[in-house]
Amino acid sequence: CTVSENKNQDSTLFENDHVRLVFAGGNGPWQSFYDVCNLLEDYLTKDITAEVLFLAQNNEQIKALKKKFPNRIKIDWVNPVEVQDLLKKCDYGLLLRKEIVTNQVASPVKFAEYLQAGLKVLISPGIGDFSFFVEDNQCGEVIKGLIPDLNPLTKAEREKSIQLCNKYFVKDSEQISKNYYALIQALQ
Repeated sequence: CTVSENKNQDSTLFENDHVRLVFAGGNGPWQSFYDVCNLLEDYLTKDITAEVLFLAQNNEQIKALKKKFPNRIKIDWVNPVEVQDLLKKCDYGLLLRKEIVTNQVASPVKFAEYLQAGLKVLISPGIGDFSFFVEDNQCGEVIKGLIPDLNPLTKAEREKSIQLCNKYFVKDSEQISKNYYALIQALQ
């Protein structure tokens, strides 16, 4: 799970008084899309100002949410080069998956992309080492039931996420180089 480069981020791009969540990716069954939409419906009912951006292809579940929360659901399917700018306009990235072996050994690049954009991550338990990383580094929430009460991110919180990405998930970071070198040594 790495991103290609350390991008110079403007973490002040979007600060306001309400929470924006983003789901970026496909809506395949392994991504627990039906469950994601149910969790979002509960959260949007509880937090009447929250908004959700789907960077995904429209489907019946998204249409149902948009019908119920017409001004609070946005749907967009953009070129990959446009994704980072849209992510920066949000506060929390959703990375929710079913508890299956595939997801337990997963290394989703989306995790690093969310951090790189200055977001906190809402993640399922048991997603590779990333669920533990979220808890250990306090860069989001491990969702074990409903989405908890959330606050818009501060500039400091956004900067922290970006710094974590730069340290642990940029391909040419010192940490990645050290881990890669250790792996090469072990293989020899």
